[in-house]
Amino acid sequence: MSGAASLSVAGLSKSFGDSSVLTGLDLEVPAGSLTAVLGPSGCGKTTLLRLLGGFEHADAGSIRLGERVLCDERTHLAPERRAIGFVPQEGALFPHLDVAANVGFGLSRAQRRGGRVDELLELVGLGAMAKRLPHQLSGGQQQRVALARALAPSPAVVLLDEPFDALDAGLRAQVRGEVRSVLREAGATALLVTHDQEEALSLADRVAVMRDGRIIQSAEPQAVYRDPVDAAVALFVGEAVLLDAELADGNADTALGQIPVRGALADQRQAVVMLRPEQISCHERLLDGSPRGRVTAAEFFGHDASARIAVGDRGGPITITARCAGHRLPEVGDQVSIVVEGSALAFAATGAPAPAGLPRTARAALVG
Repeated sequence: MSGAASLSVAGLSKSFGDSSVLTGLDLEVPAGSLTAVLGPSGCGKTTLLRLLGGFEHADAGSIRLGERVLCDERTHLAPERRAIGFVPQEGALFPHLDVAANVGFGLSRAQRRGGRVDELLELVGLGAMAKRLPHQLSGGQQQRVALARALAPSPAVVLLDEPFDALDAGLRAQVRGEVRSVLREAGATALLVTHDQEEALSLADRVAVMRDGRIIQSAEPQAVYRDPVDAAVALFVGEAVLLDAELADGNADTALGQIPVRGALADQRQAVVMLRPEQISCHERLLDGSPRGRVTAAEFFGHDASARIAVGDRGGPITITARCAGHRLPEVGDQVSIVVEGSALAFAATGAPAPAGLPRTARAALVG
């Protein structure tokens, strides 16, 4: 690499006709890091990538690579002048060119002869496949070729546009790990766009959650998962159980009993608190002093299981989601005791509307 650079986006806005897609978006990608932009379809992720790559003109705001201005109110560098590599969905390899020719497509003749292609093929673990055509490769191998092609001109930043979507579930995890290792070894700054929460949390150094054309929260994966900035982020980033609560003296009084609370809200008594399902366990042995519920559904995943449990509450029964060990799958209809571990995160009561169409199920963990 000629030197990875930080990527800085400030106040970026873009509209198409009367439709506003990005509205004052801010984003920082540290040099040498992998940042995942995570958001649902239609939130503006693709438009952001096109603006970063120079394929669209921004209405307002700026993009910088290190100290270099790529766009602002006076400047718009063409894509070929931005030193940005791009890995599209499904690789988009040239079917009539072999692997080596695909990787070296954007290089000068001198660079191709200088060993750069061989170096990159070794980096992505495909040194023995230089003469194969794309149709002779697996989907994962094709994505590694696309990554090598993006890295070939030594870009300052690599953009990855949901590059694993076309892979089956078993291959996806393997290829994600391979791509992450290649980017680390290359020292590349990378921006991954995805709607897959697991992908973002497991791969990225930082996760930037995008909603309605803005970055709502940007932090390390553990912080986004453990301390989401609002209830909508909580429900989008993994599963979440949201409970109505009364706050007092550092505790939340909920349908699951008294739970220590963090992020306590000043001058508020009514709140909504968030737990992750792995904080909630159910026990067939009825425990004194623990809240109880009835299992209404159970799913087995091998390594663990998930149970839906109906629990009584002052406002009527609610349903929560709990995790169980895979060898202790509860039966539907079982009466169980519920134990909560750790603390809950408090949100303002007005800031956590239940997802549309859900019953009063602890505003439960069904989004994702």
